Amino acid sequence: MKKITVYLFLLVLSCQALVAQVHFAGMMSTKRVGMFNAAYNPAELTNLTNKVEFNLIGTSFSFGNNKMSISDIRSGKSAQSALFSSGTPLALDVNVEFLGPSVGYRYKKWGFGILTKAFLKANIVDLDVDLMNSIYSNALLTLGTFPLSNRYNQRINSSSWGQVSFAASRKIIDKANHQLSAGLALSLLFPASYANIGLTKFSGTIKYNLFPPQANLINTTTKLNLGYTSNFAKSFANPSDFTSAIWGEFGGVAVDFGLTYHYLNDKKIPLVQAGMSVKNVGSLTYQAKKINVVDYDVNIPAPTAAKPGFNLFSLATISSLTQLEGLLISSGYMTKDDQSNSDVQIKLPTTVQAYVSIRALNRLNLDVNAQYNIRQGEGNKEITSPNTISVIPRFQTKYFEIYSPWTNHEVTGINGGLGIRVAGFYLGSGSIITALQSNSKQLDVFTGYQIGF
Repeated sequence: MKKITVYLFLLVLSCQALVAQVHFAGMMSTKRVGMFNAAYNPAELTNLTNKVEFNLIGTSFSFGNNKMSISDIRSGKSAQSALFSSGTPLALDVNVEFLGPSVGYRYKKWGFGILTKAFLKANIVDLDVDLMNSIYSNALLTLGTFPLSNRYNQRINSSSWGQVSFAASRKIIDKANHQLSAGLALSLLFPASYANIGLTKFSGTIKYNLFPPQANLINTTTKLNLGYTSNFAKSFANPSDFTSAIWGEFGGVAVDFGLTYHYLNDKKIPLVQAGMSVKNVGSLTYQAKKINVVDYDVNIPAPTAAKPGFNLFSLATISSLTQLEGLLISSGYMTKDDQSNSDVQIKLPTTVQAYVSIRALNRLNLDVNAQYNIRQGEGNKEITSPNTISVIPRFQTKYFEIYSPWTNHEVTGINGGLGIRVAGFYLGSGSIITALQSNSKQLDVFTGYQIGF
């Protein structure tokens, strides 16, 4: 009865976040504990499989949205028509994460580690698809008008940064059947690129004209936030504009802290392994000379012969954010509300990670992983991350594991994947199974290698 009570308590605790880790799906509760685990929970340093652990490389790519499915890609449907299909606002999340050379050392009840990481993120939050179709599609032209309203802060956001983390952990309780560890990591941040376009509480009307072809925005009020670093000032139309700057100069610190708990039988075999961590408590600091952040009040009145409104078609050929800003200012419908002349702080995606692994049979485990983003992504100066929850059946031996994560993703819904580990090498995807189905909207893959002595 006591064992059942512990199992149920930890399972409920893990589900309290309500929504698992997007990257490296299912790897948090792997039997082989290495620097990958310490990167997500510093308390895992006391649980390293080997006395000395090295991470050589780890990388994960994830793409998800709430509009475009695998069947759309297979059928050759254009990304524009799929992503801007009518209905709910567009949500899109692109993430690339690198775990670079890292080393950890376990000594008695202590664990120490140095880790290197890099991140590249691009997000679209609550984007009005009718507004986007008015910019990019002449097929919508009519002789009438079309009302628009979005009470959220619709955003297009991109960011990249590197970090070096110094971590330590210690076993607080080390008894026959119970082990409890606590850990802390301090990260030095190196922000590289950043861009944000945000429209708060947007409302207006589109008036269409056939001759000449125009989609004029009228009777419109909103607040526009425009922020960008120098790489996006010149261009944002090419993929290289997003990947050219990943590691910048020092700017900011962040803190992670966590706990791990093991319940062992009399043979010292873990029957329950659980952990919880709070990650990315901190902000990226971009130097004032390298970033431009401006807030504008937008007010487009009823049309007149001299001022028929703002023609949305003029935005279709924009290829840089300085070009965009110049066009909007020259329209005469924007008034500068505030401009930052000092360093700019961008809040990191602070998340709560929780996971539990229950030994169901001799080599079969059942895991639950969860991630909850404390920031919901509505602020212009913050980086968002999706909420998820995963259930993972796992077959494992000392040198081999195969598992299947099934995740409920805040943006893309239900996804099923498959992963393997052979010694220190791992490869997997959190969506490969459901990606074979026509309605899946998630694609991701990860791989890495770590060794120990």
